[in-house]
Amino acid sequence: ANRIEIYPIRGETSERQMMVYFPEQHLLYGSDPFQRRQDGSFFYPQTVTELMDAAAREHLQVQQFFMMHIGPTPWGDLAKAVAEAEAHDTP
Repeated sequence: ANRIEIYPIRGETSERQMMVYFPEQHLLYGSDPFQRRQDGSFFYPQTVTELMDAAAREHLQVQQFFMMHIGPTPWGDLAKAVAEAEAHDTP
């Protein structure tokens, strides 16, 4: 029940960071590639996508994640943050 799996993120800005997956809980510890601002948005959307891409690459079924400076958060919040960042970047 307490099994963990460790994977490298391998992103352009997070190349030296690791993530830890708890498969029975569908919980991911994402190290510290980004943080959350006071308004709830995530700082550095690129690193958000790097974490999401790493989880997809490893076929992880994540429901929640947490990080060094972010408490347990629904995984779906990341996709929303990326969509919002992309909407702001579109001319």
